[in-house]
Amino acid sequence: MNEAAGGKRSGLPATTAKTLLASIDREKFTAKGFEELSERVDLFIKDVADESARIARRYRTDLISAFHVEKAAEHIASGSALKIYRHAGTIGGILLGGGLSEVLSMLSTDTATIIGLITSSICFVVGAVLITLYVVKD
Repeated sequence: MNEAAGGKRSGLPATTAKTLLASIDREKFTAKGFEELSERVDLFIKDVADESARIARRYRTDLISAFHVEKAAEHIASGSALKIYRHAGTIGGILLGGGLSEVLSMLSTDTATIIGLITSSICFVVGAVLITLYVVKD
């Protein structure tokens, strides 16, 4: 939570989502709009709790720490932008593995051609760059 939301980091007492929703000026929303906001807040809280549990399991811990919750909120908030980097990492892994495998295969069987080596090396380098991009953004 940030300071504006009355989180613990600001030195103020923690505030519940329902209390924060009650403090919002409802006149700026239609009835359906405010209802949708309330449902989205509830869904976000559930999603953060579920993702926090997944992250805690990944770290093989029994309890969910503040670190796990922070990472879960970041992961959910980043949404589709992070998915693009994940896909880039996957494609990068395929290219890196394929390029390296092909170069080693050509060199070990003495069937290497200049075009084959160049193509495989390009796949290797592009794959390495995509994996690096994924690691940096994650």
